[in-house]
Amino acid sequence: MKRNLTRIAIALIVATFTFSACKKSESGIKPTNTPKPNPDAVAKQIALSLYNSLSGKMGGTSINNGIKAPANLIRHNGRSLDAVSSLCGFTLDTAYSGLTTNGDTSTWSSTKLIFTNTCTTSNVDGYAVYDSVKTEVSTASFVNSYQNIQKYNVVALDNTFKLVSCNGSINTTIWNTLYTNTSTTGTYHALGCNYNLQGLVIDFSSGTANITKGTAPYTSYTKDIDSTTGAEGVTINYTGTIEFLGNYKAKLTIDPNHYYTIDYQTNTITPL
Repeated sequence: MKRNLTRIAIALIVATFTFSACKKSESGIKPTNTPKPNPDAVAKQIALSLYNSLSGKMGGTSINNGIKAPANLIRHNGRSLDAVSSLCGFTLDTAYSGLTTNGDTSTWSSTKLIFTNTCTTSNVDGYAVYDSVKTEVSTASFVNSYQNIQKYNVVALDNTFKLVSCNGSINTTIWNTLYTNTSTTGTYHALGCNYNLQGLVIDFSSGTANITKGTAPYTSYTKDIDSTTGAEGVTINYTGTIEFLGNYKAKLTIDPNHYYTIDYQTNTITPL
């Protein structure tokens, strides 16, 4: 679950650079030649950040792994254990941190996982998870980081274990710092999203998570610092909701009055 973090981190961070070129302005700060934020770019980042987290693309727990029936999980010498219910409440608690280097690039990562089997009857039919992953990739010319914190409960809705509910929260943050001439001057961009998962119903019978219903109200912010903004930079806050429609589609609202449809199969977002 924590493998290939360097590759994942670099891919995500590179994707955010296309967004970080959009510099922001707000009342009380009047930077020179700083355009207003592009709602379409903000919407896409908010939409994809949630789905990437849920599906494990940011290095944490993936809902695509689903819930295995206890009889398939607990076997000894080819026979199922009778006391399957003893797994109710079983908790895995682990942490890891490490630093690797590849040429002039350093990658530091830190993880914390608390995973608990849950039961609504006498058998395991769900789990509660807290999974935190933070990764930083740096050279002399840039420092790019992301953090993904998942805290939610998953419960099977039928005996196939391929239709589940999900409720809880996800917090994702991405920071990009680009230095100029390897000095301390340059540009800084951050995107933070906090999602409240409410009544998600997830069907992964096809092998890929299809969220068929539920909502994710969110708060989000962007922060930019460059030569036009001053040392404090410019921070803009956003609120809205993602409503899941099934068939890998969703509707995203950025308050006030910006609406989009999302296609998670093609990673496209279209203004309404």
